[in-house]
Amino acid sequence: GHKNSDGENSSLFSLVNGKWRILGIDSAWEDHDLVSPQPQWIRNQIREAEQAGQKVMLLCHHQLFSAFEPGGEKMVKALGDLLESPKIHSWFWGHEHRCAIYKPYMNIPYARLVGHGGVPVYQWKKQSDPVAEPALFEYRGRFKEGLEQWALFGFAVLDFDGPNIKVQYINEDGEKHYEEMITAA
Repeated sequence: GHKNSDGENSSLFSLVNGKWRILGIDSAWEDHDLVSPQPQWIRNQIREAEQAGQKVMLLCHHQLFSAFEPGGEKMVKALGDLLESPKIHSWFWGHEHRCAIYKPYMNIPYARLVGHGGVPVYQWKKQSDPVAEPALFEYRGRFKEGLEQWALFGFAVLDFDGPNIKVQYINEDGEKHYEEMITAA
């Protein structure tokens, strides 16, 4: 663990298997930012992963970038050189109360927004509306009954199998709304 600028305890973690190094980082103590020692810890973890032949996946609350809202500038500054080449293979974040699959962007091959498990939000977009760049897919499920068009909650299930991760995105009714394979290749 580490302390934020107010001296409060915070946390970060690393989970490792033969092909993957999953890093949990804290972007909420300083909103949309990574406080010391997180940037250096991430650099050290990436170096160790490269030496071990592992791909790196980051997990955090706030977005590095977005098709919908501003807010990742501090993280971009904190990570700087790590974003100049594809050192971070996959990154899952929440914060925005929606689910989106991003195309490779900012040297992150697999960036994913899985924030549709929190606070109820109004789903005003239609399925036929275009998806904002750099997103490839945005989940727009909503309740079919009622006067208001509330978005359905959801989550992601990641099944690791060697270099492959099968990811299923599931809504609160148990319906799969997107599936993909993330590969370490």
